[in-house]
Amino acid sequence: MTPVDAAEGLERRLDARGLDVALATAIQLKHDILASGVRLTEGAKSALNAVRRTRSGVSGGLDLLIDDVVYVNAPVRESFVADTPYELGWDLADERWNLRGAPHVVKVDLVPEPGYYNEVVTANGRTADQVGQMCSADRFCYGITGPSCRFWPESERCRYCSIGLNHAEDGRRKQVSELINVLGMALEDAQRPARHLLLGGGTPNSADMGARTKDFEQIEVIVNDIVPGVPVVHTAVPNIFAKSVKGFIPVPLKTDVLRGVTLSP
Repeated sequence: MTPVDAAEGLERRLDARGLDVALATAIQLKHDILASGVRLTEGAKSALNAVRRTRSGVSGGLDLLIDDVVYVNAPVRESFVADTPYELGWDLADERWNLRGAPHVVKVDLVPEPGYYNEVVTANGRTADQVGQMCSADRFCYGITGPSCRFWPESERCRYCSIGLNHAEDGRRKQVSELINVLGMALEDAQRPARHLLLGGGTPNSADMGARTKDFEQIEVIVNDIVPGVPVVHTAVPNIFAKSVKGFIPVPLKTDVLRGVTLSP
């Protein structure tokens, strides 16, 4: 099924139910771009600043706004982008971006980079974007482990993740004081102010687990003291089960419950 066929089928189903077709088709396009990526024309590359490769693993790419309603972080540097049906170009005459390959004509804009990204924030020359980065329109992401994860060795690697490819652009051994400094810049940025904070990163090595846990606890206390009401999200170490385990439901806000879990033959 082509993207056009899929979009037309979705539009018919949504229209029959009285739902917002434009929004739903933009969301479907977002999902397809996340899976397929976007190829850049030479004109687009010339019009762009360097595409950053940070964001703690899975959201390094190019931030786009589709039809003024849906944000997507488009992969542009991964190898699979060579086969994508989507191509982003820059129309120099009309000074606008255009996305080829979409099942319908869409308006596409680049989400502007924050003004503080290139500011030097440490004595050793680390810049603000090496400490934390914006994900989507208003979420500030802080990779607490930097570009590292205990599961990065190839035999254990999560196939969707690129965290270990970010060594050149994401800071290592970050300090909580660096986060608080850059987060303050993000909250006050005129172009793209942060309204949410995501504490992410890879899974620490066993020797680092206690220190990273203390960092999480310290960050939550400081952030909630400075700016009450900013949502703080962080992940726990995932539970990975064999295929024979059925019925497990992860509970993000408390200890996982094993009631109802069974083993299939």
